[in-house]
Amino acid sequence: MNGEAKAKTQKKEHKTCLPGGHPGGISLTERLLKMGQCRIREQETGNAQISDAGSESPRALDLGAGDGTAVRFLRENGYDAEGIDLFPGSEEVREQDMRSLRCRDESYDLCLAECSLSSCGGRAEALREAHRILRPGGKFLLSDVFFQKRTDLEPLLGGDLTWEGWRKAFADAGFRICSMEDESILWKDFFLESLWKGNAEETLLDFFRSAGKTGCGYFLACLEKGEGNGTV
Repeated sequence: MNGEAKAKTQKKEHKTCLPGGHPGGISLTERLLKMGQCRIREQETGNAQISDAGSESPRALDLGAGDGTAVRFLRENGYDAEGIDLFPGSEEVREQDMRSLRCRDESYDLCLAECSLSSCGGRAEALREAHRILRPGGKFLLSDVFFQKRTDLEPLLGGDLTWEGWRKAFADAGFRICSMEDESILWKDFFLESLWKGNAEETLLDFFRSAGKTGCGYFLACLEKGEGNGTV
């Protein structure tokens, strides 16, 4: 199989987010920014926290951006934001593979991946690429599924997705774990809402069935690249 044919096969086999979207929606994106102490515009309630990042707009890249909802949210909050996905859903998102990014080294301040790493077909490669393109001190904010025990879904989802498996993958890619939180209630709500609204694709239902047998949960994480002064 030549390189072009192989790439087409990989694209067909691996979507960069779970069918049906991801738990939490844009409110989860906002939570991730707060977890990373990243800049976010103060709401009318005055409750939002804002980090002092100066006048320069931080560069942000959403990995597995789908229809670009998070990209638009980041731009509204002062980021020079872009999004990539194997299956772009809007003009804000470019067609690109997170496992092999066409980006310069150390060219972004922030990376975001919401429920996309586990289903990209190469978690280790995607993590290394995110580490490569982040500037020293840059943040990688992500949410994804984890399992209470090893599962037969691992060949599809890129390796050991237990809590400790994720932590090892982050460390192997060179990231420092700033925080990691279990938010499995979001996963349960996402599952029930998908069933209730009837918008879950058959592939998602198959995933839910398999995941339920292995104690599937959901986490949020904030990672940092080395030492340095970030602008997020």
